[in-house]
Amino acid sequence: SIQECVAHTLENAIQFYTAEGVVRGRTKGRLDPGAGVFPCSDGEIFLMAGLSMISSSWHNLVALLRADGTPGAEGLIDPKWVDPAWRRTPEARDTANAIIAHFTATRTKNQVYDLTQQHQILSAPMNKVGDLFENAQLKFLNWFIDQQWEGRTTTWPGPPVRMSETPRLSPGRIAKTGEDTEAIITALGNAGVPSSPGRTQHG
Repeated sequence: SIQECVAHTLENAIQFYTAEGVVRGRTKGRLDPGAGVFPCSDGEIFLMAGLSMISSSWHNLVALLRADGTPGAEGLIDPKWVDPAWRRTPEARDTANAIIAHFTATRTKNQVYDLTQQHQILSAPMNKVGDLFENAQLKFLNWFIDQQWEGRTTTWPGPPVRMSETPRLSPGRIAKTGEDTEAIITALGNAGVPSSPGRTQHG
């Protein structure tokens, strides 16, 4: 169900709540270097490239930064960067994240996303509503629906699920404001409907 999917996207928030009584909130930074929200030329991107979850993301990120010639990246191959005690220090977090930010800040969200995906690094652009219309995945799925409304073309989200035997129908015309008022009032027999100015109410 959709509810189950949403519950899954909460990551380990449920475990935090039931085991420790802590309500997890959003954060723009993590203790583990390489994980957090980083600036881009047109917004921000989230990277999960620490060692605490999928360690390959960190090593892949370091390789990408070195190949790019990002200042300071060569220092990230020092053995101390795989030492949990060092990685938990503010110095480690600030040093690594400053190097990563130098790499991301000169690129757009989608440029960083494409590069990190190619190098198997967990990432996700921090999209605003308007960004969704340029999302390559949603475009490929032909998810958005265009309809004529009030003399202009409007775009709406598509259905949240797609069924193989009951495909979505093409949307019908959107009625103009007040277009169906008379028909609805007539169908209701004027029962309980206040009279409009200039309208005679019949019993």
